[in-house]
Amino acid sequence: MDDFLHHYYEILSDPAHLAVEVTLMLVVDGLVLGLLWPLFRRLIDHRLDRHHAQVDAEHGITHHGDHIHLDPVVVTPVGEPAPRGPECE
Repeated sequence: MDDFLHHYYEILSDPAHLAVEVTLMLVVDGLVLGLLWPLFRRLIDHRLDRHHAQVDAEHGITHHGDHIHLDPVVVTPVGEPAPRGPECE
């Protein structure tokens, strides 16, 4: 056990070994963040867009760039008259 601790402390205190460890961490993290994160992010965005479109369809919302339109038939509860105004025409 004493031999193990001796070698462990030797590796831990060696500046060259620490420099290699830091370099490998930066390279591997750079590859993971640079290559895998954009793919993972694209998957997340695709699922969120699909869910957002489904919620909009359920609530009668139509997006037009900088504003939205609400479908009064979907938004208004059954039996109540739909609101009339410039946004409904």
